[in-house]
Amino acid sequence: MTVSPDVANRDTSRAAYGALIFFTVVVATVTFVLSFHGLDDYGVRVAGLGRLSPLVPLGVDGLTLVAVAATYLLRFAPWRVRSYAWLVFAIAVGASVAGNLSHASARHLGRDGWVGAAAWPILLALASHMVIVTRRWMERHRDVPTSDTQPDTEPVADQPEGGPDPRPFDPKAYARRQAGQGRAVAVIGRALRERYRVDVSDKTVGRWTEDIRTRTNGGTPPATTEPAPEAVSTDV
Repeated sequence: MTVSPDVANRDTSRAAYGALIFFTVVVATVTFVLSFHGLDDYGVRVAGLGRLSPLVPLGVDGLTLVAVAATYLLRFAPWRVRSYAWLVFAIAVGASVAGNLSHASARHLGRDGWVGAAAWPILLALASHMVIVTRRWMERHRDVPTSDTQPDTEPVADQPEGGPDPRPFDPKAYARRQAGQGRAVAVIGRALRERYRVDVSDKTVGRWTEDIRTRTNGGTPPATTEPAPEAVSTDV
C-alpha cells in the first residue's frame, strides 16, 4: 500500500487550512464591517429607514454568506439546484454592490470612493468562497491509501471480519464500465456524485468514456449533448 506523493502531508494540510480559516475570518469580518457601514448608510440616506437601517446589511450580506455556504452543501446536487444556489449568491453580491454604490452616490464621493465602496462586498464574497474552494480541494485530494494497481471494483458492503481488504473504488473504471453498458454521461456523473460522493463533473466523465462511447456508437464520435434529465433513466 502506498500514498500518492502528490498529496501534501495531512498534518501540514490541516495546519494550513486552520490558518486559512483564521485569516479568512479576519478578512471577512473587516470587509463585512465596511460593507455594513455602506449599506447602513444607504438605509438611512436613501431608503429612509431610520433605526431599521442595520437590517439592510444584515439581510443583504447575510444572504451572501448563506448562499456561498449553500454552494458547498449542494455540490453533489443536480445541476439545476446548484445553479439556483449560485444565482442566489450572484444576486446577493450584486445587491450588496448596488447598495454600497448608492451610499457612495448619496455622500457625493468621487470615482475613487465609488470603487472603494463597491470593493468591500466583492472582497467579502471572495474571502468566503475561498474557504469553500480550499475545502473541496482538500476533500478531493485527501490522503487515501491506494494500491499500486487501479482496481475497478465498487465498494464491498458488509465485508466479513477477517476477510481480505476490499479494493478501493475506482470512479474512472466504474464510469467506463457503465458507458460500455450504454449509460449516458449525465446518468453516470449523477450516480458518482450522489451515490458514491465523488466530486466529478459530467465533462470529466465524458473524457474518461469517450473511446468507449465511440465504439458503442459504431465508430462515430459520441454526441456532445446528453439526453434531457427528465428523459434519462436513473437505474444505475
